[in-house]
Amino acid sequence: MVAELPWLRVDASAPNAAAQLHDSIANAAAEGTLEKLPSVRALAEVCHVAPNTAAKAIKSLAAAGIVETDGRRGTRIKPWGEVERSLQEALAHAARLAVSSGVGADVSLAMFEAALRTEAASSRSTV
Repeated sequence: MVAELPWLRVDASAPNAAAQLHDSIANAAAEGTLEKLPSVRALAEVCHVAPNTAAKAIKSLAAAGIVETDGRRGTRIKPWGEVERSLQEALAHAARLAVSSGVGADVSLAMFEAALRTEAASSRSTV
């Protein structure tokens, strides 16, 4: 049985179908409307995309910390509290590094904003 995901819209013929799938799932995760994903095969069937496209989207979601994959148990959406804690830990580490290196707050924030833009562009081009 294939899952019902009426909110999921993907133009399967577009070259960025995996990015569209990634964004749709990330948005649903942020809204709290999704707890677990169907299998890669079922997700591909629902979206009318190749299984490799669905797998690519799930891999990018895992790399972004939005989902956790657990083999046969499937892929689940990480609770936002976990994601936020992970991000907070990473930012605290970056802040310690900036302070110990003498990099000021304005420069650190500019570097972080540039890294966010670069990562966003990179994740879209590799998805």
